[in-house]
Amino acid sequence: MASARFKSNVSVFQTCATIKNEVNNLGFTVELVGESKMVSDDFHVFMFVYEKFYYRASNRASLSILVGGNANESKVECVSSGAGQGLLFRFSWGADKNFVNGLRKILLSKGYQEY
Repeated sequence: MASARFKSNVSVFQTCATIKNEVNNLGFTVELVGESKMVSDDFHVFMFVYEKFYYRASNRASLSILVGGNANESKVECVSSGAGQGLLFRFSWGADKNFVNGLRKILLSKGYQEY
């Protein structure tokens, strides 16, 4: 499992648009498998779940992305999972870190700060 957190003064809507437009470019096997949103008066929460097949490990990794914020700021948390092999030991070839690092590169290039 790998994870990361980011923040920015970009609206939550623009952050979601960036994620939806850019994450699919992390590989031709990347697929958005689920999304959800919750809205209150001035705070919005979005959840995106992506899967990616890694040929070198012959398995799928999942990337769950939680985006929260309002029109003036947004925070992003992501967690990858499912990239391990084996019944007793979850041996990973680094697919989980690779998936998170892909999102990290996208957001850092757009001016988000990791915290």
